[in-house]
Amino acid sequence: MSKEILLNSSDNLGVLGILREALQIFPRNGKIMASIALFSLVSNFLVFLDYHFSFEPFFSDLVMHLFPLKTAQPGSPEYYDLVIAIKKNVGVLLVNQLIIGVFIWVVSLFSLIATIYASAVTYSGEELTLKELLTQIGRTWRGPAITCFYISLMSLGCSVLVLIMVGVLTMVANGSIP
Repeated sequence: MSKEILLNSSDNLGVLGILREALQIFPRNGKIMASIALFSLVSNFLVFLDYHFSFEPFFSDLVMHLFPLKTAQPGSPEYYDLVIAIKKNVGVLLVNQLIIGVFIWVVSLFSLIATIYASAVTYSGEELTLKELLTQIGRTWRGPAITCFYISLMSLGCSVLVLIMVGVLTMVANGSIP
């Protein structure tokens, strides 16, 4: 089937027709789609395990320093030692969180690009090998990466704006701001 016929026939499919066509992509090239799904699942599972086992000691150490902080006298050497230990733990947690976040972002972006490209090529009726898929991803990753980066920045900006608005409204409701 030519690409023109596919494009013209997809104009009138409707929602159920599009879903039916999408579900038929996996059987057409199941090897590639299964590879992408397996990569996504395994990499996300490994990130989850890494997150869980690498942050556990830092969280428990942080909690162990927070409880004595309530009873320590401000200005005492014990108080300053606890504050320094808490700052160190929070710094390590933030750096680790940043590294894990970047890794998750890269894996998600790779999975997204691979899924979209493999689905498009399979839908058009062409065969695709894993090597061809990886080559194509290597050539075209910059555009989607820039787009995802800008979307992440806009989401972060909107989240900060909402948090500021909620904070101001909370302060007004409590009477902190006249």
